Parts: sequence; C-alpha cells; structure tokens
Amino acid sequence: MDLNMPVMDGAAATREIVKLQKQKIVHRSLKVIALTAFDGPEHKSLCFSSGMAGFLNKPVAIEHIINVLQTF
Repeated sequence: MDLNMPVMDGAAATREIVKLQKQKIVHRSLKVIALTAFDGPEHKSLCFSSGMAGFLNKPVAIEHIINVLQTF
C-alpha cells in the first residue's frame, strides 16, 4: 500500500480495510504492507498505527520484500 494516493491515502485505506474486517464484511485476514518513498519515523508510525503489518521503502530490494513476507 502506498501512502500517497490520489483518492484516499494509504493509511486511510488501511483503516477502512481493518474496519471492514472487524465488521466481517471482508472475510479474509489481509496483511497490508506499506511500500512508500516516505522514510521518516513519523511515516512508519502512521503505517503501523493505521493497521499495516509491514513497512518497505522505495526503491525496494527483493531481499527486503522476502524478509517482510516471511514474518507472516
């Protein structure tokens, strides 16, 4: 999930996904991972507080993607 999107930012989109999961409208357990050019600690904090399960910075190396995915 990118943080900077035109209609709804990634944090808001993730909060909506989490809300739909809690309401049982989305029946699968989805793990949202941030993939963003923003790299400040406030951005990472925003991602995790919105319900994201991982955080990756652009440009991203395949090894970093593998490491994040292996945590699930």
